[in-house]
Amino acid sequence: MTTATISRPAQAAGHYGFRSVARMEWLKLRSVRSTAWVMLVFAAGLIGLAIVVLAHQHWATMSAADRASFDPVNQGFTGLTIGQLAFGVLGVLMITSEFSSGLIRATLAAVPSRPLLLAAKAAVLARSFWPWGDRGLRRVRRRRGRAAVPGPHATLGQPGVLRAC
Repeated sequence: MTTATISRPAQAAGHYGFRSVARMEWLKLRSVRSTAWVMLVFAAGLIGLAIVVLAHQHWATMSAADRASFDPVNQGFTGLTIGQLAFGVLGVLMITSEFSSGLIRATLAAVPSRPLLLAAKAAVLARSFWPWGDRGLRRVRRRRGRAAVPGPHATLGQPGVLRAC
């Protein structure tokens, strides 16, 4: 009598899983010299531009109509524009640095699955920006324990704030 057994085929040599490919992409991202500069522009743009825009709003001298139309959430997210631009620049640098150095041939030889490679690149890029963006938005909201901007403060419970976030 024969019995059927179900077994997984062994991975061929040179074929990696998602974790290994993401680790490779992380090493390559750290080796690009401009990564630190782009992260610095991201943080400065996210925090600095929002504080500059919100600091020009003088709540005490605003008229009643200006106070009614004041939207601290929208104006606090002004720095996100520069942050998104920096995020896109680093994404382009991740790809083009491989092509300019010829490393893309070795990468595609090691990881022939392009969807896996693209998913790993996207995950590493998102993972590298997540802590910066999270800290930056917290910093805009409050600066050294006190409010960055005098006047009304938006909470997630107010209408329109959750959707904007």
